[in-house]
Amino acid sequence: MEFFKDPSHDPFQFIHHGEVGALMIHGFPGTPAEVRILGQALAENQISTNGILLPGFGSQIAKLGEKTRHDWLQAAEEAWHEMQHHHEKTILVGYSMGAAIALQLAIKRPPDRLILLAPFWRFSLWVAHQFMPVIRHLKSQVSPLDMGGDLDDPAFQAELKRFIPDLDFEDEENRRMIREEMALPTAIIEEVWRLGREAFERAQSVEIPVLVVQGLEDQVVLPQHTRQLVKKMRQGTSVSLFEIPGEHNFTKQSGPYLNLVKTFLNPLVVDFQNDRSRESLP
Repeated sequence: MEFFKDPSHDPFQFIHHGEVGALMIHGFPGTPAEVRILGQALAENQISTNGILLPGFGSQIAKLGEKTRHDWLQAAEEAWHEMQHHHEKTILVGYSMGAAIALQLAIKRPPDRLILLAPFWRFSLWVAHQFMPVIRHLKSQVSPLDMGGDLDDPAFQAELKRFIPDLDFEDEENRRMIREEMALPTAIIEEVWRLGREAFERAQSVEIPVLVVQGLEDQVVLPQHTRQLVKKMRQGTSVSLFEIPGEHNFTKQSGPYLNLVKTFLNPLVVDFQNDRSRESLP
């Protein structure tokens, strides 16, 4: 069965003729669909947006086991270099695991603004977070059911149908496929874990304004963990944290977070437009 067939999972670019650009990085095991709505909203606000697909994700999911966090960081860094080369003002946006990547990019090549949505840096389960290196040696693969999924839970079914819209949960072959074929190598889960730890350890080195938006009902990235990350970042920069109603996937639909992002970025866009207007005066 093929995953991620819908075009919404493909990389996107919404080009605006202004000189402000935003690079948008999705989460795990997601795709640009997770940040597409925000990308469209920013484009309407005169910001060019580029939603990249990290190596091994989306239609490449069968090869995910061959990738590491270094592959994801390198691909994101190349796209980020391109964005900074073509735009005078730049914005980094990271969702979930993508926030851990955005944090590291922001330290190496700072943007003008950094936006972290449901920023992952540690697993919600204490045991998984503390013993991930050991778990890797005990279990070679992890399925969605190992991570708390329930085949009869409507919310779990709805999440899987984002990737496979025609999935029939009454069909026993489909249920077998979910149990067996959707398993991910534990080594990849460890790569995500290490990526999050590295981002947290370096978080205080961020020196540009940061907006963090966190869903209060999020069971993947817990609000208390995001507060810890924000506290660490505030040692080095100004961080605005907004906790809103919603679960981990709040970016998949329009909501209050869009206005929070637009308000955060508006001074950057307006200041740039004013600067260009003054430059054009005789």
